[in-house]
Amino acid sequence: MYEIELKAHIDDVENVRKVLNGFATQKGRSFKRDKYYKISTSASTDGYEKVRVRTENGKTYLTFKQKTLMKNPDGTSMEVNTESESEINTSETIELIFKSIGAVLSLEKTKDTEHWIYTSGKYEMHIELCNVGNLGNFLEIEVMSDKNDENTVNAIRELEMQILEKCGIGKDKIESKYYEQLLAESNGGVYEKF
Repeated sequence: MYEIELKAHIDDVENVRKVLNGFATQKGRSFKRDKYYKISTSASTDGYEKVRVRTENGKTYLTFKQKTLMKNPDGTSMEVNTESESEINTSETIELIFKSIGAVLSLEKTKDTEHWIYTSGKYEMHIELCNVGNLGNFLEIEVMSDKNDENTVNAIRELEMQILEKCGIGKDKIESKYYEQLLAESNGGVYEKF
């Protein structure tokens, strides 16, 4: 599956929440704690792969993404990622395995999120109002698609831009960097692509 995602900084959280409640279906709130691990491999051009272990509402997920940042003609960016995710019993087991094979914990991230669903045509849009630890408030709009061709990505991007507009968020608020990059930079570190 392909994750096609747009995220933007938010100044007025209350207004965005009010607008979302007016057209989308609220699905609840969650707190996400992410740990990113680097695993050495000769199969990667970088010499390693990164995987995420996410704990959310008492469940744990193991995620592998191949991230791509797509630049749009108007200068904005969006993520078009290949994503594979599986629920696992506990984080302790996978963390023990990672430690035994020499994986290194490279980054931790927290997100306090409110979640909405909105369907437009054939696309189910997952919308999250997020507070990302040390970075502030964001609106994330994501569609999972079995295609990532130009027509599909452009159609989804147009829908995501319409939601930003409804929420009163300008193009200048769209974030072109990954959270991992922003966190590394905010801590004075160097970002290594996830």
